[in-house]
Amino acid sequence: MQLIIGSQVTLIDGEVQKLFPYGKVLELLTKFKTLCEDIHWNVHVPQRDNCKIIDDKDSIRIKDFQPREFQQKCVDKFTRTTLTGYIYAPTGAGKTNIAAYLIAKRNIRTLFIVPKADLVRQTKKRFQDILDIDADCIGELSGVKKEFGAPILITTWQALNTDESLQRIINDKYSMLICDEMHKCSADVYYNVVSKIPAMYKHGLTATPYRNNTQNEQRLFDIVGNELARVEITDLYRDKFLVQPHIKFKNTHYKIDITQHYLQSLEFNVKLGMLKKNIDKSKKRKETILNDIKYNLVVEKREFSDNRSVILVNTLELAQSIKDALSKDYNVLYIDADTKAKERNKIFNSLTNNDTTDYVLIGTSKLLGEGTDIPSIRNVFCASPSYPPFEDTARMQQIIGRAIRPYKDKKTANIIIYNDETSGWIEKKKQHVFNIVCENVKPILLNHHTI
Repeated sequence: MQLIIGSQVTLIDGEVQKLFPYGKVLELLTKFKTLCEDIHWNVHVPQRDNCKIIDDKDSIRIKDFQPREFQQKCVDKFTRTTLTGYIYAPTGAGKTNIAAYLIAKRNIRTLFIVPKADLVRQTKKRFQDILDIDADCIGELSGVKKEFGAPILITTWQALNTDESLQRIINDKYSMLICDEMHKCSADVYYNVVSKIPAMYKHGLTATPYRNNTQNEQRLFDIVGNELARVEITDLYRDKFLVQPHIKFKNTHYKIDITQHYLQSLEFNVKLGMLKKNIDKSKKRKETILNDIKYNLVVEKREFSDNRSVILVNTLELAQSIKDALSKDYNVLYIDADTKAKERNKIFNSLTNNDTTDYVLIGTSKLLGEGTDIPSIRNVFCASPSYPPFEDTARMQQIIGRAIRPYKDKKTANIIIYNDETSGWIEKKKQHVFNIVCENVKPILLNHHTI
């Protein structure tokens, strides 16, 4: 009996060969180690393949941003024999820092995959701030730079999605691969890319380790294994690292009916697109929500002398309507698909650096996706439906997670969900999502009430 450990794990017993995903490597090693005549490691093994970053050191020194206790506990779970496993940590727990501390502990060539191009340079800078190594040891692979061969390379899976780029990565002998926001790697292309990289260590970081179906969840476990460490969000609330959110449900009395006759013959995504537009076009619903937002913004201004609110929508039409209604009285910052990257970055930088602290930010729910860091957010208004099928569980948790970062005078974060009337499978899915979110975010729930 032989065990061949590569991008996949192959078990050979006579003429019978069985293939297993790499996420099962520890399970297979434990089960068959004493039974196998030999074990072939067709992955990049640090000592054998000269995969260390600093040759004469066991680890890399931390230069700045020393780990907090809960972060250090996560890193301590990873040993020399911990080949797979992911860290489940809430938004705001410092997952990027945790990755840097793990790289420092292992001191092996590492490929770090982030979910979008905007985060490549941001992550590179953070690693350079933390790790006491030459700045050139940390490279980026993006549309702007192609620093192949860097001992620590930060990239997106999209940048690896060519045969040439992927082969370069394989040849550069990365012994550790870390997927940030690893819940995204269930997607076909991402999954295939990560599966082909022969790193000995494969890990993930996520605040939302679940997808819309069990098949996709299984893919996550197949590629990076099971949960190895967890940061409890209640501990972060207790120690003031995060602000516990209040979720307020406000009933709009708008009825969402996906069974309408004119929708029945349409393909699901087309049907969903039409439904999104119809919901956001509803004059009565729009007026109801806009009046409530205006009232809350006045109350916020009166109580705090400024506004720090975000309004999330699903369609451009609703975004424009709210923008037009509020621009006269508030400092409205507006971002949509047509906003130039330079202008978008300018807005985010001013908010991230707290140069702008009196604002009403309007955009789509993706606006508060991975990597968005605006600690001053006080209120988030979900003007469009923020539950399935319009948004998934991970997106809802991301929306809440981005609002709970601490800020100097911030005692709570308010998530206002405009709740429409639903039935059937949408209502069941909606309740399922809210249950998952409540279990993981531990918000303070306020009773449903009519606007």
